[in-house]
Amino acid sequence: MSYGGELLVHAETLSSASQNVAAAHNELNSKLHDLRTLLQPLTQTWSGQAAADYQARQRQWDQAQADLNEVLQQIGKVLEVAQQQYGDAERANIDVWG
Repeated sequence: MSYGGELLVHAETLSSASQNVAAAHNELNSKLHDLRTLLQPLTQTWSGQAAADYQARQRQWDQAQADLNEVLQQIGKVLEVAQQQYGDAERANIDVWG
């Protein structure tokens, strides 16, 4: 499939995007850890149905966090691979035409 145009890729932008995704991943995990730590004294006082409902919701939240972590890690890896592949292609072109 031909698009009839050019594709301009900046390695620095890909690298920066990869670093930003990693930073967002780390910050999100840190904030969620802080939130859990903040809530722990309160949730430890719950019993019965309230405790069971909270634990069920917390398990859902934990799974959603794990899923998001996986997606963010995959995005970061894709950006790193793209940066490497575009860099390799650029070096190959320089070798051919250089």
